[in-house]
Amino acid sequence: MIDGYTDVAVVVSDAKKAKKWYVDKLGFKVVLDKGHAIAVSPNVKTPSLVLHLCGDGYAPLEPGNTGIGFTADDFFGTCREMMANGVKFSEKPVDSDGYKHAKFLDPDGNEYWLFESSLAKKVMKKKG
Repeated sequence: MIDGYTDVAVVVSDAKKAKKWYVDKLGFKVVLDKGHAIAVSPNVKTPSLVLHLCGDGYAPLEPGNTGIGFTADDFFGTCREMMANGVKFSEKPVDSDGYKHAKFLDPDGNEYWLFESSLAKKVMKKKG
């Protein structure tokens, strides 16, 4: 049986430039950089899933909502830091009755979610 995740492919126009953006703007680390296989990951306590940056014509670029969500313990502090780093938000950070969330864009227009860590933990408990 399948027992885990490995990566999620994100199509970008230039994988090397995308790698630099994820590292410089979001503080991700490079976990693989070999040929077309460039993978980055947030500095998480338990690494399990990476973004495979598929660029250089590997697949057609179709920017939009990826459905990929990240979490942050200090939600608003992380949003401020990302904004200071020049990250563009398509939906500004909000706290809607304890549901803290925002959406941000990479340079190719791929859209990601950001949630407060405690909210994600609550959701995962309900699933498990």
